[in-house]
Amino acid sequence: MLMHQETFRGGSTLEESPLGDIPLTADQKKRVIYTKYESENPLVSDTLHQGEWHEQFVSDERLGLTEDDGCIISFTGTRRGEVGITAAGEVLDQASADMREETMNTALPRLVAWDFTIARMEKTDGPEGRYKLHRSLDEKRKEGENDLVNSISSAFTQAVSSLQSAGTMSPSRAEIEEEILSSVKKGSK
Repeated sequence: MLMHQETFRGGSTLEESPLGDIPLTADQKKRVIYTKYESENPLVSDTLHQGEWHEQFVSDERLGLTEDDGCIISFTGTRRGEVGITAAGEVLDQASADMREETMNTALPRLVAWDFTIARMEKTDGPEGRYKLHRSLDEKRKEGENDLVNSISSAFTQAVSSLQSAGTMSPSRAEIEEEILSSVKKGSK
């Protein structure tokens, strides 16, 4: 399911939706987007979810959403039950796993399957805010560079003027540097 191709409750697409909660249809809310498997063995896993499992993302490949879409997607995981997983990666429900273990005389790893659906989607101005932040940082950097150039230019002009007023018509580089340093020292006192 690619969210850019979906029509939401009210008939709008993702691009047409205003900022805030995006009204999802009943079908969109009940559609399983992904499944996670959790071990109940404390030697394998240090988490054990009870009730609902909640996750939140700002991008999701399964939905075709990136950070630039400005969406916050909240998922709710519901416990489907215990499953067995074969060496080939086949997921079996509990009854099928029991039968496979009995006929093959081998134990299958048992995990709890959690099916995740979209609980809520919110459209934000995140991409626009990020753009404005970068733009303002660039502007601040340019202002700082301009201030630095103006300060250097002013110090150079003052040093040359000071040396010329002292009678030095063609000051050397060392004389200019010395005059700039002494004017900086005077300015910091």
